[in-house]
Amino acid sequence: MHINKTEAINITKRENGKINLDKNALKEVLGNEKVAEYPVAIYSVAGPFRTGKSFLLNLFVRYLERRETIESVPAPLDPNDKEPLTGPFKFQGGASEGCTEGIWITKEPFIISTKTKKKVALFLMDTQGAFDHKSSIKESSILFALSLLLSSYQFFNLKTSIDSLHLQALGNFAEYAQNVRDTKSSFLFQKFMFLIRDWKMIEDHKHGLYGGKRYLNTVLDGKGADENVKTNKFLKENFSELLCYLWPSPAPKIEGMGTNSKVCDMKDVGTEFMEKATEFFQYLCFENKNENLMVKREGAEELNCKKLYEFASHFADVINQGSIDTAGKAAKTELIFRDCVDIYRKCLQNFGNEPLNERHERSRKKACNEFLEKSKHSNKDLRKKGQENLEQEIDKIYRLKQDEEKNNALLKECVEMYTMHMKKDFSGLEEFLNVHSNEKANAENHLKANHIKMNDHSSATALKKLQMDIMLMFESIKEQLQNRYLEKIAESVAAKWFNHFENTPSMKFEERCDQVQSELLECFDEGTKDFEESSNKKGQRMLIKKINNFIQNYVSYFTPPSSLKSTQEDLLKASKKRADVDLDVMNGNITYTLVEKESSLKYEEVNERNRKVKMETGFGAAGGAGALGVGLGFFVPPVGIALGVGAGISALYGIGAKNSWW
Repeated sequence: MHINKTEAINITKRENGKINLDKNALKEVLGNEKVAEYPVAIYSVAGPFRTGKSFLLNLFVRYLERRETIESVPAPLDPNDKEPLTGPFKFQGGASEGCTEGIWITKEPFIISTKTKKKVALFLMDTQGAFDHKSSIKESSILFALSLLLSSYQFFNLKTSIDSLHLQALGNFAEYAQNVRDTKSSFLFQKFMFLIRDWKMIEDHKHGLYGGKRYLNTVLDGKGADENVKTNKFLKENFSELLCYLWPSPAPKIEGMGTNSKVCDMKDVGTEFMEKATEFFQYLCFENKNENLMVKREGAEELNCKKLYEFASHFADVINQGSIDTAGKAAKTELIFRDCVDIYRKCLQNFGNEPLNERHERSRKKACNEFLEKSKHSNKDLRKKGQENLEQEIDKIYRLKQDEEKNNALLKECVEMYTMHMKKDFSGLEEFLNVHSNEKANAENHLKANHIKMNDHSSATALKKLQMDIMLMFESIKEQLQNRYLEKIAESVAAKWFNHFENTPSMKFEERCDQVQSELLECFDEGTKDFEESSNKKGQRMLIKKINNFIQNYVSYFTPPSSLKSTQEDLLKASKKRADVDLDVMNGNITYTLVEKESSLKYEEVNERNRKVKMETGFGAAGGAGALGVGLGFFVPPVGIALGVGAGISALYGIGAKNSWW
């Protein structure tokens, strides 16, 4: 059994003896968020009752459901399909009464992708048959007017031919919707197609679109009764295109379906009818790479589902109030009003670098000029009322924007107030946390006292935003403060390295360094026990870096002279001759660590230099004293003797320095 995926819903309801549009049903169909932004196409079939409108639409649904993807063209309808034809649109055999009541539309659209990859939402719509004994002419006119106003492609289903009564009725029906005219030069409606079922005169005009076009030209040639001429003129002036399609009869079995029959066997539908149905449906949706697909428009603007819902829901309000004659213009004015409000909002946003009052004035002027231009052919009263409503809506948005900017400035002020009190030196984390708690409460109270309420949730939203901003600022300041504290503690502990190092003289250098580092880390942990573990680890890394700097400085102080640093190998050989050396490999670099005798090389250099100075000083003094003693000895013998003794002592000092015997 074929399972229909598509459902239909009635968008009208009968209340107090009259037909009204059901806004809830409209919202369920056109207000669907999944397709709200998709361009929309609505194919609607209307016409006299018992002419097979619902049957044709169900066949259309069967055809569209044969697609494999939204880009693919459906396979042709199969005359040998064993699955009975059912569908979302109710139909039954018999010729006494119509089956459809009101206006029914597919609940969800068929999504069709065009050659430009644009996704269009296509809805199919079925209209209650006209001229039955249940409905008045006015009621039929209202239903047909609604069908025209909502559809992008209107089909008028007739049997055998178009006669003057059909044309006159069609003209009367269309007059109910003519107030939606945009300008005097634009078309009131989009495409209109006569569907002539059971066309017999194939000798004159063959079945299909071409034969239908030739037949329609003979009907609308401007001849005949005055009423027909008037209707013909109305149709030509108010539809963007008029077409006609001539159909064969579906088959005798379909024509003779029992009164209670609600399904039909596909095998009973004539082969020629099935071929023409496939040709017709393909032409409407998929020929010319889907460019025949007729999207709903208002003037030059394509409507999406959301905009069509706004148009239709406003139209529903007017219809439900019983004012069909002004409904179209009112709906059109409402649509222009909404567009101009959007223009104001967008301009206000786009002129964001200017002061608000200047942005408002420029945006207001643009929106109002746009409204006056688009509504210049509208009813004078509706235009005036629409302009007043636009000015009021713009002022309302402007006042809200003013309040919004004041609230934003207040929020910024509260954050700055908190930050100002938090950027100072604290004795410790405890004081920092106490000040944070107090200043956070002060900022929140200041916001609550001065915030302008814009809606039920604005105050709570602003408070939440403030708390979030304060928390981000708190974490940033806390991190900076902890880094300063950790740096100070690490500096203080690392300064104890040398004292700890000197207290372990009996250990090798490397072992001494490890021992001292372990002791200093314990000392550091004691000083940072109130910190979080992550901060403590960060501080330990700071301390270890500082300890390594101390070690490097200490080692460099006792490094062999540059004359011995020709290569690492030479340094190793030379160092082993002068001191006990440990080879320590750290981080991929080779460093040489001196142990207990690492300073002997340095000390021997100093002693050698001192001996040299002493020797030179001793011999120099001895020579000078000896020469002076000989010169003065002739005149003052005691002085000469004293100088001679001094020269002798100086000579002994130089000899002692040379031989290092003291």
